[in-house]
Amino acid sequence: MLKKETREILKLLLPISESAILKYPITNINSFQKDIIAFIDLKSLGESQFEEFGIYKLAEFLQLLDLFPDSEITLNNGVIIIQNDKITQRYLTTHIDNLKDNFDIPDTILKKISEAPKVAEIDIEREDLENIKKISSLLKLMDLNIESKNKELSFIINNKSNPEMNSQKIKVNSAKIYEDFKIILDIEAIQKIPTTSYKITIARNKKTGSYITLWEPKKLLFLKIVISTKIF
Repeated sequence: MLKKETREILKLLLPISESAILKYPITNINSFQKDIIAFIDLKSLGESQFEEFGIYKLAEFLQLLDLFPDSEITLNNGVIIIQNDKITQRYLTTHIDNLKDNFDIPDTILKKISEAPKVAEIDIEREDLENIKKISSLLKLMDLNIESKNKELSFIINNKSNPEMNSQKIKVNSAKIYEDFKIILDIEAIQKIPTTSYKITIARNKKTGSYITLWEPKKLLFLKIVISTKIF
């Protein structure tokens, strides 16, 4: 239960949320605003099955587990028991009812995205994402515009409130474009996801016309991240 690989991916997602409901086979880590949701396929990670439980202070919990790297971890009546030859450590979990309203999002959203019309599929490499994070932090830029016009795709980093001021435009060559579109993502959400290479799928809701983005890491195949678009 909660093998090293599982704990490492949970650490990568700590910027998204300090609280979570951990459950098998799919655990989601989402922001309080629910504008960014990460789904972890624990079964694909080789995790053993366990009863779901809540953690209010996820960073604290993971740091505690790191103190006992070769210990057995079990769950008994809402208490995590960490045990080795010398030490038995008990850690009280948070009742799921206290977290359910804000941190329990079904993974059915992934199916809805897969069934929605795709407007673009984009490859973004680690160095490009790293550049977006650095330049937006340095210049206090808050918006990532993804725009397709005449089948040419670009990323524009700026502030929606004053787009003519500091900005950066990145031409994207590795993409499949199915229709012209323009979306805006909150840079704050982008800053919270792991810095790696992604395949980004942009889908459109048939009824509302709104867009949503799915970020799939090319190396972390057990992870999928949904980021909502901003209204402009």
